[in-house]
Amino acid sequence: SQINISSGFWVFLATYLGLPVSSTHILFAGVTGIGLVGDSKIKSNNFPLLFLGWIASPIIGAILGYIIHILLFKFSLSHTQCEKRTKHAAPVIMSIVIAVSIVLILMGGHHTINTDLKAPYYALIFF
Repeated sequence: SQINISSGFWVFLATYLGLPVSSTHILFAGVTGIGLVGDSKIKSNNFPLLFLGWIASPIIGAILGYIIHILLFKFSLSHTQCEKRTKHAAPVIMSIVIAVSIVLILMGGHHTINTDLKAPYYALIFF
């Protein structure tokens, strides 16, 4: 799509020139630009939600990161057997992250993904 091509080009150019670049900001600007043209499927009345998500995502990510860090420190990093506890905790944490990501993608993923599955079937994916 136009957004992906223009975003990819700008990330490449900015990286080549040594400029700081954020792909998230670039994609948001691309979606905004395409939406403002008016000849697209992107509706300009969705911009407040896009903007809210753009602002809320790093805040929520920071809060969750802080909570995870505190839990890891409390149950693993502050103990004398830190390495052993961390080796046991890492696969569990990664499994939870992957499982939550898959469920969220299936529940409300991209419009090309068939999301007609019913909630009880989500649990079967992991068993």
